[in-house]
Amino acid sequence: GKFYEASVKVEAGKSENDLIAEAFTRVLVKVSGRSDITASPAYAGMLEKARGAISQFRYDHIVVSSEVEPGIETEKLEEEKEEQKEKWFWVRFNIRAVDNLLTQAQIPIWGKIRPETLIWFSQEIKGNRYLQSQHDVPEIYDVFKQRANERGISLIFPFLDLQDQSSISTTDIWGNFHDSVLLASKRYQAPITVTVRLFKKRSGLWVGQWNLLMLGEVQAWELQDEKQARILSSGIDELADRLAMQFTQKSGSGDDSGILVQVNNVSGFDAFQMLDDYLNNLATVKSVALVQMKKDQVIYNINYL
Repeated sequence: GKFYEASVKVEAGKSENDLIAEAFTRVLVKVSGRSDITASPAYAGMLEKARGAISQFRYDHIVVSSEVEPGIETEKLEEEKEEQKEKWFWVRFNIRAVDNLLTQAQIPIWGKIRPETLIWFSQEIKGNRYLQSQHDVPEIYDVFKQRANERGISLIFPFLDLQDQSSISTTDIWGNFHDSVLLASKRYQAPITVTVRLFKKRSGLWVGQWNLLMLGEVQAWELQDEKQARILSSGIDELADRLAMQFTQKSGSGDDSGILVQVNNVSGFDAFQMLDDYLNNLATVKSVALVQMKKDQVIYNINYL
């Protein structure tokens, strides 16, 4: 249900309707996986039904920590704290209502089971290239985490310990040695791997080069911006869009014959249960029927919506 809730900061000039619209848009982006949902012809109509789709909401007051100068008496300190409170609007929308609106608009829904993505991050500083962990540059990884959370995708960050350092280098990242990257990634068992290269041009522009290694293919894109944080969050946006495109599909032509899918290496009941749950929870699937099961191999007949 976390894909169906959002928090929006309350600011001067924003009405409650504005806050609902902003939160609802965030939810539509998360649930569909599409950042361009506002460009959909059906968007305005969906927005009109946002208030009716609310199942729960509240206003939160969050105290923002700030350094207070030493030597200020207690009364003033309390006032200072009061000024540092931020007001946020939290809302949860009804799952069925949101799903129905997207289905009516013929926008595919990205199911709740989303593949984890491992990110290798390298930055060039004054001509030297470094692999950096979330402990080295927490502010960079905070941008990754926040944007991934807003887009409803799951990221994994490497430890960059001795084991990683012996199996991957900056040369692998910058030289596009994808086989070496995937070999080093095996340890984390993530189905999807991304490499990010960040450097600054002499002009002062930041450049982010992204490689997405998925299903035996490489997809690459480059972003340039004056602001480092925008490169990082826009890169995560592009990643989420590409994942959504891969793992969702539009409604078919209504052909009910179904597709036969064979899955190997299903070892034990737990694995079978996980697979069964996974297939049944895919938003684009109408029905799943087990056709055959022998040893560690299962065959399903899958009907799409």
